[in-house]
Amino acid sequence: MSKKNNLSKRKKQYEFELQREKEEREKQKKKLQAKKNKMKVSSAIFCPCRRFLFCFVSFCISLVG
Repeated sequence: MSKKNNLSKRKKQYEFELQREKEEREKQKKKLQAKKNKMKVSSAIFCPCRRFLFCFVSFCISLVG
């Protein structure tokens, strides 16, 4: 009887660990996806030289003039 209980406990523990690993992978995947989305937005808004306002004004002047 104790062998049966031991096997049952190990099986439950194994399934629990699999579930936990799966959840961790999903969290990591979501975190990476959020970082990618954040980087896309940041790069779209800011120019590489980090002088957004100046570059925006000079860009508008170049369009007008």
